[in-house]
Amino acid sequence: KLKSSSFVEDNMVILEGECHGENNLDNESCKRKYFEDPQMRGMRYRAAVKVITDGTTRKVENRLEVKDATNAVLFITAETSFNGWNKHPFIEGKDYVKPCMDRLAALNDYDEIKAAHIADYKELYDRLLECLNNGIFSVNDGLSEYVADDIFNVLKFIERDHPELVWMTPEATVYSNSETGEAVSVELAFGTGLNCEPEMIAELQAKAENAAAELVEQASALEGDYEKALFVHEELVKRLSYDHELAAAVDEPTPEVKLNSSMYGAFVNNKTICRGYAQAYQYVMKKLGIECAYVSGKAEDTLHAWNLVKLDGEYYYVDVTWDDPTFKNGEESIKSHYYCFAPTSWMNKTHTPGDEVFYPECAVMDNNYYVRSGLFMDSYSYDNAKACIKNALDAGIVIELAFSSVVEYDNALDILVQQDDFRKIMAELGHET
Repeated sequence: KLKSSSFVEDNMVILEGECHGENNLDNESCKRKYFEDPQMRGMRYRAAVKVITDGTTRKVENRLEVKDATNAVLFITAETSFNGWNKHPFIEGKDYVKPCMDRLAALNDYDEIKAAHIADYKELYDRLLECLNNGIFSVNDGLSEYVADDIFNVLKFIERDHPELVWMTPEATVYSNSETGEAVSVELAFGTGLNCEPEMIAELQAKAENAAAELVEQASALEGDYEKALFVHEELVKRLSYDHELAAAVDEPTPEVKLNSSMYGAFVNNKTICRGYAQAYQYVMKKLGIECAYVSGKAEDTLHAWNLVKLDGEYYYVDVTWDDPTFKNGEESIKSHYYCFAPTSWMNKTHTPGDEVFYPECAVMDNNYYVRSGLFMDSYSYDNAKACIKNALDAGIVIELAFSSVVEYDNALDILVQQDDFRKIMAELGHET
């Protein structure tokens, strides 16, 4: 634990402290000790938090209490006395208090700071993306504003945003200034470890995009975004098979495993794993001009990938993998639509997105598959069930009924099956079971 203290000053909470010196280990207790001798002292630091709110603030000991607020924005800065690897952090340490407080004083507008942050990283994003698209894998200038983590994070998001880069791996070798930590040059990885030339990776990308072209063209002919998004969902489920052997190999992936688990495997081989399903769906949506994101996280405690799509101004989750019967059974059977334009409340039962990206709440049901298909019931009644079953029969689709809650589902299941309502309804509609 580092030596520190905190206090409140002018509507700010300030944390100040000192790290252990290099050689201050107590041999008897094997614990770090602090000394007054400057030679034995370590790096000092300060972190400060300022709150801007429409409510009121009150000092409570070494805390700030916010009351009667509808919003509060926290601005945080930190600075250390570190002055380079060859400088003593205490004796030769740089001023850390004034830079920390000056920076915090300048922070007042959240939207302005967010816009500047996006613009800053977009410049790096666009530059690295241009290099990747043009087969340039060495970047040797213009990186001094960034550190290695900035570059690695941007590469991860490029991979998430551009499924067509089937050969890409978000890895790089970053050479940094040893004193400042600023990036000096970057060697980008490519070919997913395939050891191929830029011409070959361009061929791999072209092969995947050409294989997807027919599906893009077919979906483009449909009228609305919902119809297009549903068509692509249906076609991917129909065309693809979940590759269980590939899934078993991802823990120690070879270059071929990486390639086949991308949209390349989906469009070229017609079999892949969740990553390939999600990339394939994302790629076609982007080609259709429909906003769609790649989501990664866990499903039932297993690493998984799925999508977030925007239809008529609202977001919905899509998991083509889990709607494909070959994922669970390993063979063809009746597909599901439970994860076809689903709300967050449905997804949360089994899926947990990672925390590296903020995902909006999906609460609107207007374009949910069951709602749009007339197969959703808030509560069970004979007439409601009959109307939903008729909708499915008239549309020539599988009869799948969805309900507003587990209680309603269990109640409907009992009445439809155990009390024979389903057979009666089918008979009335002219379909014997």
